[in-house]
Amino acid sequence: VIFEEAKKNGIYLRTLGNIVMLVPPLAISESELNYLIDGTIRTIKSVTR
Repeated sequence: VIFEEAKKNGIYLRTLGNIVMLVPPLAISESELNYLIDGTIRTIKSVTR
């Protein structure tokens, strides 16, 4: 569920059971990293309501 919801927002997460893994590229800007983190938080909040 989390993977599908994140994908709708252009964020690709890896899930392993009840673990959500962020795997950003080695070369990432601060704004891209903030987008990834903020989007992940929003996704988790939206699926746990």
